[in-house]
Amino acid sequence: MPSHAMDSYTCLILALAIPVVWVIFRRLPGNAGSTRRLPLPPGPARWPLIGNLLDIPTVHPWKTYTDWSKRYGDVISVTIWGQPIIVLCSAQAVDDLFNKESVKYSDRPQSIVLSDIDFLNMTGSIEYGDTWRRHRRAFHHGYGPGMVESYHPLVLKKTRHLLQHLLDAPDQYKHHLRLTFASLVLEVTYGIHISSWDDKWIEAAETAIHDFEEATIPGEFLVEYFPILKHAPSWSPLTGWKRRIALFKQHVHALTDNPYDLVVKQMTRGEEEHCVLSELLRKAQDSGEADKDTHAAKYAAASAYIAGVDTTFSAFRVFLLAMAMYPEVQAKAQMELDRIVGKDRLPGYEDRHHLPYLNAVMKEIQRWQPVVPLSLPHTSSSDGEYNGYSIPKQSIILLNSWSILHDPAVYPDPEQFNPERFLKNGKLDLAGKDPLAAFGGGRRICPGRWFSDSAMYAAVSHILHAFTISPPLDEHMRVEMTSGIVSAPRDYRYRIIPRSEGVRNLISISCGGDA
Repeated sequence: MPSHAMDSYTCLILALAIPVVWVIFRRLPGNAGSTRRLPLPPGPARWPLIGNLLDIPTVHPWKTYTDWSKRYGDVISVTIWGQPIIVLCSAQAVDDLFNKESVKYSDRPQSIVLSDIDFLNMTGSIEYGDTWRRHRRAFHHGYGPGMVESYHPLVLKKTRHLLQHLLDAPDQYKHHLRLTFASLVLEVTYGIHISSWDDKWIEAAETAIHDFEEATIPGEFLVEYFPILKHAPSWSPLTGWKRRIALFKQHVHALTDNPYDLVVKQMTRGEEEHCVLSELLRKAQDSGEADKDTHAAKYAAASAYIAGVDTTFSAFRVFLLAMAMYPEVQAKAQMELDRIVGKDRLPGYEDRHHLPYLNAVMKEIQRWQPVVPLSLPHTSSSDGEYNGYSIPKQSIILLNSWSILHDPAVYPDPEQFNPERFLKNGKLDLAGKDPLAAFGGGRRICPGRWFSDSAMYAAVSHILHAFTISPPLDEHMRVEMTSGIVSAPRDYRYRIIPRSEGVRNLISISCGGDA
């Protein structure tokens, strides 16, 4: 037999044998965890060895889980290569497990790939425990509700320059939006001023986000399912993944180390900008555990870009799609802005409490097409039980935000964009229906949600006050969302038209004539 044929044959045998060996290994005493006395939650029938590997779609799996929940109940289970995956499809199940038993269900699965590229130091990926608490405190100090108000002047400045860019080149709306949110996060976090994509800081941050998205594609790295591959010899055809993650690691360090080093040098010279990282580092120096607090500050800052830019950018694209598809909603929001703000100035944060319909629009943006429809996975730190079913230790647990936010018992006609579901007697009414599931749940709920909300309010209010958004002439629009950890509308085209000639002067004046 020719050598290349033998190599191919050997690879085929390895590819077939390794899963079998690994599943057998997992089932050996001492490797499979405690014996299950109760069944897993119900779910679709499983194949031997591979479980539901062939049943779970790679596109919009949250919709499949939602369909299954209608058949099997609000807590369902699937398995892949013996790994239990529990999906929570109701707010009640999330409250029962992630809130009432948060100590048991707040951990993260420890990914081999994310560990090797240093991503497990990021706030959202850290194992539950003291280090995680330290990171959350740092993140909350920098981006929590107590700090958000201090960023309002910068948020308004960035938003008003966004208006000028949309006025000049509306067809490039995606470029303008992402640059606005990216530059906002970099300036708030590191004091770094960005005005274009041709910037090393933007390039480093965007590359790291892209790598994270690749690293978390289900099935992209077989070593996640078969850790034995980590020890394969370097000459093996099964180790090509190692070269990819070595490059990923370089990119992650460019994001975490370079801006951190810049701020440290500026602080040493007394030249630092006021920013989240400088405040956290100054606070760390005065603590009793400076090294640990400094490490938390460094990675909390890097996590802000990874977690904040993509989600806020995607949420705003949902807003544009909704306005183009529901012109009557857009018109009502604009009427409210005209009545409260008038036409001689742009909205401010002081107007927000007087804009209930606009606030309802923002809540419906979160609910209608949640940009994180499946939460980042939790894992159980010990064996558990729920409603007579077993949740084994180290089960992966997913919060299905899509299912929760499309529950017709809470949100009638859930596929429709209807802000009035959040209004009662002309006032914002969130009783029993606040779409917080869009941000996750339990102790792992997104710690940057106040900052994101602040940026979204500024952008939504300003865009609606200045422009009318509509689809291209003779084009029928329907919802098409991408699939991934972050889900966003596809690349739609819009007509973004100034509402009046006076808007141009208003925008120019608000930008100081230097946009």
